[in-house]
Amino acid sequence: MIIIARIYSKNWHKKKNKNSYFYYKIAFRYRLENKILKEFNKDNTSYLKKLRI
Repeated sequence: MIIIARIYSKNWHKKKNKNSYFYYKIAFRYRLENKILKEFNKDNTSYLKKLRI
């Protein structure tokens, strides 16, 4: 599912149908989750402080 999302995220603007946009949104969400996980692994306390604020 993630691999499909990556492919569609590159070409979502070329194919302007609802399906490609749906996969683009999935890919975007997946990238955000990755960024959050990387930050969490760097420093747990700073990540938790960010969540509180």
